[in-house]
Amino acid sequence: MQHSNTRIYRHMVTTARLLCIVGVVWGIVLAICLPSLSYADTQTDIATQNNTQQGVDSTKSNEHGVVVGDNIIDSQNLLGGNLDRVNDAINDVYARTQVTLQLMYIPHFADTSDPEQWATTYIQNTHPAKNTVFMAVASADGNVVVVVSQGSDSWLSNQETVDTLTDAALGPLNQKNPDWAGSAIALSYAIIDQRYPSVGQWIQRHSVAVIAVSIVVLLALIGIVLVLVRYQRQRSVRRQLERRSRSHRANRKE
Repeated sequence: MQHSNTRIYRHMVTTARLLCIVGVVWGIVLAICLPSLSYADTQTDIATQNNTQQGVDSTKSNEHGVVVGDNIIDSQNLLGGNLDRVNDAINDVYARTQVTLQLMYIPHFADTSDPEQWATTYIQNTHPAKNTVFMAVASADGNVVVVVSQGSDSWLSNQETVDTLTDAALGPLNQKNPDWAGSAIALSYAIIDQRYPSVGQWIQRHSVAVIAVSIVVLLALIGIVLVLVRYQRQRSVRRQLERRSRSHRANRKE
C-alpha cells in the first residue's frame, strides 16, 4: 500500500512539473505577443514617415491631375507624388495574397444615404474577379467604404475582416491632415495580415479561448499543488505515528 502511494505521489510530482513548464511557456507567449503592434499599423507609420519614396507602375496622371488606371481612380489627385508607392502596395498585396485592391477617391458618393450599398453596386457592375477589395473615399464628406466582391474566399468576405480592413483604412484619415496614400497602404497591409495572421493577432482574435485555457492551466496547477501539500502532510503524520509506535513497542520490550 505504501509503495503504491509512493508511485502515485511521484506521478503527481511529475505532472505538476509538466504543468508548471506549460504554464511558464504559455505566460511567455502571452507576454511577448499581446503587447505587439500589428504589422499593418507598423507599416502605416513607416509609410507616413517616408512620403518621398516612390516606386514604378503604369498608372499615370493626365494633364488635369486626374489619375485613372486599372486599380485607381483619383479625380482630385489626392495621392499626388505617392501614387507609385500606392501602386507598389497594390502589387505587393496581389503577389502575396492574390487579392486585387481597387481604390476610388472622389469628392462625394453618388448615393450619400447608403454609401456601402452604392459601393457594392458599383463594384458589382464592373464584374470584378473574386477576392477583390474595393475602397471608395469621399474626401469632401470624410466617408470611407470598404467592400469585397461576391464569391470571394470566406477569410476575406466575412464581416469581421471587412470591419478590420475598414478600421485600417480609416486610421490615417482620422488626422488633422488626412494621409490619403497612408490609408491605401494601411489597407493593403491589413489584407496581408488577415491572410497570414501573426501569433499575436491570433491570440487577440481568440482572446476568450486564451483566457479560458489560462484559467484551466492555473486551476490545474493550484489543484495539484493543494493535493501534493495535503499528501505531504499526511505522509508526515503517518511517519510521526510510525515513529511513536516503534518507540512505544521498544519501551514495552524494555
